[in-house]
Amino acid sequence: MDTFIISDQTVTCQYDIYLLKCFTKYNCDINKTARYLASIVHNLETRDNELLSLIINDIKVSNKSFETYYISETEIGLLAYTGNSCSDTIVLPTQIDGKTVKEVGKNCFAGNEIIETIVVPNTIEIIHDSAFANCINLSTVDLSSATSLTYIGSRTFDNCQGLTSLTLSTNVSSLGNTPFAGSGITTINSNSNYFTVENNTLYDANKTELIFSPNITSLIVPETVLSIRENAFEYNCSLISIDLSNVKTI
Repeated sequence: MDTFIISDQTVTCQYDIYLLKCFTKYNCDINKTARYLASIVHNLETRDNELLSLIINDIKVSNKSFETYYISETEIGLLAYTGNSCSDTIVLPTQIDGKTVKEVGKNCFAGNEIIETIVVPNTIEIIHDSAFANCINLSTVDLSSATSLTYIGSRTFDNCQGLTSLTLSTNVSSLGNTPFAGSGITTINSNSNYFTVENNTLYDANKTELIFSPNITSLIVPETVLSIRENAFEYNCSLISIDLSNVKTI
């Protein structure tokens, strides 16, 4: 008889790879998976979703779920997420094989359709371009513990339409050219001394550059603003009027 076991990234059955792909494709929905896998229908006739959810929620992302790249003798970055966990919450590791994880690499999670929540720990200093691009179900990015984070790259959340709000952590001091372009963010906040938010619009600390304004109907740009960053108003379908009389560079 076929077996269906999920434990620490291990799936055992007669055709385990196919099963895992189906299970992942249908977002861990046992009913959808069962349509294509007779063994699931046979062995899990009760379709105990409560039991299944407990199994899934207990899965932990092991350190082997990432390909990494070298930074120094004691530091590494996350090159790509290769795990098969069905958990929709990923807490990024602080260490792998005794080395401190300092960066989330370019396109590290790009295209992942399972993840809904990312928790960034206090060791991460840099999130590179498009790190979470096309994570269509991503709705929460928790930066509350990311006290070492200083940089968020361009289009980090491109096509993450489920991500509607973001709060910059305390030490974020630099942003890529179009850090939030293509995302679903409609509310932006900042705990960083390097940026300020007024009328749901993100500026640098001195309000000389307008960086991002996702969801407002009208805006009088402060007289201190000298430039507007590329894609600052991308996907802002609510904007009706804007006063740019003081702006020198767009």
